[in-house]
Amino acid sequence: MNQNLFLDFIAKNTRFFPLSLLMSIRKEKLILPFYHTISNSELVHIKHLYRVKNVKQFEYDLEYLLKFYNPIALEDFKRDSFIKTKKSFLLTFDDGLSEIYHTIAPILIKKGIPATFFLNSNFIDNKDLFFRYKASILINKIEKIEVNLQRHLIEKHNFKSSKSLKDNILNVDYFQKDKLDSLALSVEVDFDFYLKNTKPYLDSNQIKSLQKQNFTFGAHSVDHPEYQFLPLASQIEQTENSLNFLKSKFDLNYSLFSFPFTDYGVSKSFFNQIAKNIDFTFGCAGFKNESIQTHFQRIAMEKDAYSAEEILKYEHIYYFIKMFLGKNEMKRRL
Repeated sequence: MNQNLFLDFIAKNTRFFPLSLLMSIRKEKLILPFYHTISNSELVHIKHLYRVKNVKQFEYDLEYLLKFYNPIALEDFKRDSFIKTKKSFLLTFDDGLSEIYHTIAPILIKKGIPATFFLNSNFIDNKDLFFRYKASILINKIEKIEVNLQRHLIEKHNFKSSKSLKDNILNVDYFQKDKLDSLALSVEVDFDFYLKNTKPYLDSNQIKSLQKQNFTFGAHSVDHPEYQFLPLASQIEQTENSLNFLKSKFDLNYSLFSFPFTDYGVSKSFFNQIAKNIDFTFGCAGFKNESIQTHFQRIAMEKDAYSAEEILKYEHIYYFIKMFLGKNEMKRRL
């Protein structure tokens, strides 16, 4: 099934699918919506990766969520009896971007909505930049370069000649990320300058200020690799190193972790080995049943320009289809 086409169908026919009815059929009380950032301005490091919702769209999403669910904080989430008796949502954000401090937190405080923010330890204080954000910055630059020079760059940097330079850049993975630094030198893009002047990430003082406003934090790996391609030892190292850094620097008395990209392909062995060190972990597979009791799947709220109403109705209906097909449970290898 083409999920994008199905989501588009649901979006065009939302009036036929009352959320209250879908909720009563599914019966689960808790949902976990998540975002990365919210901005009214163009973010060059993201613009070629996915669409960022603006403030108006975000506030509309929140108002819709509040019609059907109660916002809860981490302390409420820890109480199993609480989340089983009230229709609730735990709001989270990945990547630790600076709009959290400048834009998102003020909106959440005004509306009385708690949230948890997940951070990559290498990116705090704008020390380094996620390789996918580097890709977006490079694409923004190479779009202004003539085609002949782009072809030369494809050859110079050993990219696939059958693909455009933009597609080649988007296909660079975590293990090839040095290619992006090499290409940046060729097209005179300075990532350090971008970090210094744009400051895409939260700094330590902003994080501490948000803590004082009762927001909570968790780890999101050291530098955002895709876990399914890492050996188990590296998965554990990325997880524990990022978490230990945060706990030490920001005096956290709880341990949370959200997977960068997805938790697809992560084995039971991983969860068994980190169990003593982490309270809860989070994926992003939408509504799906989990065999790991302390692991929770979240709902991505940045699916193009779709609203919270459209996304939640889609997630419910898609879950029923997966259940009918026997695909509503996460399968994990040992």
